[in-house]
Amino acid sequence: MKYFAQLTSVEQLMILERLVTILKKNIGDNGSVHEAVEHAINSKVDDLEDIVEIRVCDECGKLMVEGYCIAGGEEYFCSDECLHKNYTPDEWLAIYAGLDNTDPAEVERASKLSQTELDELNEENDSQSYHTAWEV
Repeated sequence: MKYFAQLTSVEQLMILERLVTILKKNIGDNGSVHEAVEHAINSKVDDLEDIVEIRVCDECGKLMVEGYCIAGGEEYFCSDECLHKNYTPDEWLAIYAGLDNTDPAEVERASKLSQTELDELNEENDSQSYHTAWEV
């Protein structure tokens, strides 16, 4: 578990910029932007993830504002490289389509589908696995 102070300066800036953007929309329980930033600086990264809508890559540990979400948030990957250290490209297609990525027949089936067919299965099976950019 990392603390804010253990992040790189780029990661710290990313969190603070997102926090200020969010606070401009709604200051919430904080008395001021200064108070909210002070709170963030003294927080654990895990406590900030939902507030500033960042995720941490399960493979490399980098903070992410875009990337892959697997099974509604059970896993996160910041890049194709990190994703494919855990899943082959065809396994990812099966996961995206809501098919069983541990079943070789399902993986092969997914590899032969068009993007339109994959998108339809993703919605039909409510796979909640996708690539996205989380926006504030």
